[in-house]
Amino acid sequence: MKREDKKLFSAVKSRDFVEVQAAIDAGANANARDDQGFTPLHWVARWQYSHPTVMEYLLKADADPNLHDKAGRTALHWAATYHRMPEAQVLIERGEYPTHPDFGRTQPQP
Repeated sequence: MKREDKKLFSAVKSRDFVEVQAAIDAGANANARDDQGFTPLHWVARWQYSHPTVMEYLLKADADPNLHDKAGRTALHWAATYHRMPEAQVLIERGEYPTHPDFGRTQPQP
């Protein structure tokens, strides 16, 4: 993983929107993956106290809302699992398929 991508993951995990912007501006890949196959969108969808603005910014930076992690879950699966309804709504509005099953054939359930 390149340096800018590491900075993006760190910024997303620490919920630092200014640093998310800086990492994207420095060339971070909005679709980068960590060792679990998570993208920054996956992390934003999972974290409590995250904000849809961060998710919207990542989507504007061409983050793909339909990418699966290693377990086959999309960001919408994680948002639904953790009852992050504002984030789930943003994902659906930006092209996430609400009936897209994970590898276990489970659809997102709020």
